[in-house]
Formats: sequence, structure tokens, C-alpha cells
Amino acid sequence: MSVTLVITVDHLSQPARALSLLCRVIKAPHNEKYIQLMKGQHLRKSFTDVNPFKKIPVIQDGNLLILER
Repeated sequence: MSVTLVITVDHLSQPARALSLLCRVIKAPHNEKYIQLMKGQHLRKSFTDVNPFKKIPVIQDGNLLILER
């Protein structure tokens, strides 16, 4: 069984770009979910339910959730 990371990013964010690049370089199986910070998508309830701190990147690995604070 392979586990796929889900990372939530906006490439305007340097930490999010770094995470995205790292996943590609080490060939980690992952899916990227894009949100647009400039459009305020990080303030929507659908995102704040996942990360109440309203910051990216967010890493989800099954039940494990790693948030930017």
C-alpha cells in the first residue's frame, strides 16, 4: 500500500514552493492542492477547517496533518 502526501500550496509562497520542489526532487508520491492567497482562498471555511491558522503549506498524510503556524 503506497501512501500519497497531499500538500496544499500557492507558488507565491516561498515555503510552499520549497515543499513542492522538495517533493519533486526526492520523488515523493504526492498530490498538490492549489489555493490562491491573493484571492483570499486561505480565509474560506473549507480551508480554515483544515488549518485554523490560515497559512500554507499544509501537509496531509492520511490522518497526520502538518500545519504552518
